[in-house]
Amino acid sequence: MEDRWLNTAYSYLFIRDFDKAMDAFRNAICSNPQNPAYYFHASITAVRSGNLTEAIIWAESAKTLEPDNDLYKQHWHVIRAKLLVKDGLEMLQRGRLAEAQHLFASALSHDPLNQEAEYFVSHCDPSSAILDATEQAPP
Repeated sequence: MEDRWLNTAYSYLFIRDFDKAMDAFRNAICSNPQNPAYYFHASITAVRSGNLTEAIIWAESAKTLEPDNDLYKQHWHVIRAKLLVKDGLEMLQRGRLAEAQHLFASALSHDPLNQEAEYFVSHCDPSSAILDATEQAPP
């Protein structure tokens, strides 16, 4: 039964129907909640769908179930960095530059390749009053 859900999820991913893929991953997880791969693949799909909250929860589950798996750990760090960047951007919009800088730096500690965090760390100087919070990071 488990493989059926996983194969179904992959089929939906192939045609880019992320909502149905997520449902299939949820069913796979319900069928075998001790399988970290199900959480990992569900987390990746959640990231692609822009659902970082669900993605981090599933990444944490995969990492907890298989703590020695470096891929699961790294994936968790990448999502954590994305969430920190999101929080940093909210702080910028509120004019809380020092907090934003701290969040962006923390994001880089989780994922040194996060381009948004790198951009804002280099352009967000809390001692400077000149910062356009609406400025977009390069793609």
